[in-house]
Amino acid sequence: MKHSAYILATVALAALALACQPDDIDTTPAARPEYRIKSFDNFSFSYDENGDLASISTKGVTRTLRRDGKTLFIEIDGAVEYKLTINKDGFATKIERSGHNWTIDYTKAGYLSKVSLDGVQKTTQKVSLNNIDSWTKYDLNSDFWNINEATYLPKKNVGGVQSLWAEESGLERWMFEARLLGNASANVLESSRWSYSGERQDENTSVYDYEYDVNGCIVQEIRYYGKWDEETVEGLKRVESHTFSWEK
Repeated sequence: MKHSAYILATVALAALALACQPDDIDTTPAARPEYRIKSFDNFSFSYDENGDLASISTKGVTRTLRRDGKTLFIEIDGAVEYKLTINKDGFATKIERSGHNWTIDYTKAGYLSKVSLDGVQKTTQKVSLNNIDSWTKYDLNSDFWNINEATYLPKKNVGGVQSLWAEESGLERWMFEARLLGNASANVLESSRWSYSGERQDENTSVYDYEYDVNGCIVQEIRYYGKWDEETVEGLKRVESHTFSWEK
């Protein structure tokens, strides 16, 4: 695996502070992927005649989507699980579930920039060149926003897999893969690494490897973790794997 030309420099404390603010550096919306997701791990996605997401099924449970103007209801057997307020791009700006409320901000280009849960900021994302550079989580012990920084391969992310996603948001990855929470990075994720208070970096790196279909869409994503030589995943521990399928 060749080292990406997109690798980020070590971020200073001032830059880390800026990471906690929305970043509108990208003002041109990312192109909608040519292929739409059909499955992600145990989740299957179906669409209506307009091409809008109609249902998500997993392990015998089907969530159906019902739209009412700018409101999207995700229901199981007629009972509302999630209530989403949707913007003009189809992304959720507010999510309600079981008495909890998420608010989500986006850049002008349609990338998630900040998530708050019940009025408390949980995470931010920074974006440049239509790639998600990093996401953050708050470390109460050090009163600091730790930052997970990314590098990318010079390869187009054809289907729009959300390999780097704001896990600290408290929202599930299937919602990201369903394109309910903003655009995916334009390029394929190569690696991610945590930086902590005092400019300390994790000695280990998450490194990603992929299998692709004939159209260039990712069909398997494998994450490795360990001390990376920036060339190969050999010697790194395989920690998780995800599968995908696609349709026009």
